[in-house]
This record gives sequence, structure tokens and C-alpha cells, in this order.
Amino acid sequence: MIIFIFLALHVIILAAAVVFLIFAVHTFIVAPARGSPFAPSRERQIAATFEMAGIKPGELLVDLGSGDGAVLIAAAERGMRARGIETNPFFVWYARRRIRRRGLAHLAAVARGDLFRHPIADADVIFLYLVPGAMERLAASLRREASPGTRIITNLFPLPSWEPQEKREKIFLYHA
Repeated sequence: MIIFIFLALHVIILAAAVVFLIFAVHTFIVAPARGSPFAPSRERQIAATFEMAGIKPGELLVDLGSGDGAVLIAAAERGMRARGIETNPFFVWYARRRIRRRGLAHLAAVARGDLFRHPIADADVIFLYLVPGAMERLAASLRREASPGTRIITNLFPLPSWEPQEKREKIFLYHA
């Protein structure tokens, strides 16, 4: 019996190590190569973002690279519909859990996928908190795919070859 418990504990520890290794590889190697490492948006930044974008209840916010879902949750709490796309499976799970715990699943959702291929034509507001290389990759497709009048908000880094309509601190507002 003691050997069984000993082996079971080792299997649990090994499984936890494998999960942590997958999380670490995805977070520190895959995510930066595909768009951006995780960097949480602060409440102050989110509030300034929504104020700049002039959000209205019922509008659709699309967060490309939604991380832990903080922007999606803040949008849903303000009556917006919110859709996030995230490549990291851990953050998809965590964001979904946070959304459900707050009772916002009827307004906010997050899916695992490629932010460079996610449809954006139906978005009223697009939120981006990505590294400059990813912003450069997105700039042309945003011009092609975003509907006229769509507000695009970037956090920390500007959108290359776009002229911002407004800039506060390190938050940029663009119109498609």
C-alpha cells in the first residue's frame, strides 16, 4: 500500500511538472513569437481605453490577444459584448473561468486561436496590447478587414503606418 501511495504521488508530481513545462514553453517562447508575452492591462489603462473609445452598451469589443480576460470582463461589466482570442490554452481556460465566476458569460467569451486570422469585420472596438512586430503584421489586415468607423485601441505600442486620432499616456486611438 505504501508503494502505491509513493508511486501515485510521483505520478501527480510528474504530471504537474509536465503541465508547468507546457505552460512555461508556451508563455515564454510560443506567445512572444506569435504576438506578445502576457502583460496584464491595469484597471486605470482599461478605464482610459474605454473612455477614449467612447464605448456604448451593446457594442462589440474584440480583444486580439486577450490574455487573462481583464479587458473582456471590464467591457462586459459596462454592458458591451466582448470577444477575445488568445493563443495560450492556460489563459483561455483562466479567462473563461473568470468570466463565468462573474456571471458575464452571456456578454463575454474567449476562444483559443490565431489573432492574425480572427475575423474582425463585426467589431465596433478592437483592443490590441501586442509587441511592435505583431502590430506591424496586423496593420495591413486591420486596414483591409476592419469596418469603417471601427475604433482601434492600442496599449503601449502605436500601430505602424496609422495616424492616431488621440493619444493619452501610452494608449492610442485609431479609426478604421
